Amino acid sequence: MLRCNELQEANATGMDGDEHVRGNGLVTTDQGRQIPVQYELCLGRTVPNAASGRANFPRSVRGVVSAQQDPSFVFVYFGQSMTLKMEDGRCLRFFHQDIDGNIVLNDWIG
Repeated sequence: MLRCNELQEANATGMDGDEHVRGNGLVTTDQGRQIPVQYELCLGRTVPNAASGRANFPRSVRGVVSAQQDPSFVFVYFGQSMTLKMEDGRCLRFFHQDIDGNIVLNDWIG
């Protein structure tokens, strides 16, 4: 899994278009529990989503979502689908693919 800084290095060689975001957000589990988290994500170039009527969405999402206040967060919710609301208001559904906190995108909500 490429980290954002590795993607930034790749961008310097001509693979531009990725958006790198880092901040504090709020994860909501399927059971309704809300957990403050930190995220560092790389959003691939956006593409139009005319079929669904939603806003443009990234081709790919890579990165880490973790909870410093709850070190067991990734372990407890490993593999479970959750919703992340980022600082800028955008939301996505994801699950953790490994215990390091790397995520897999389920759905881009917008």
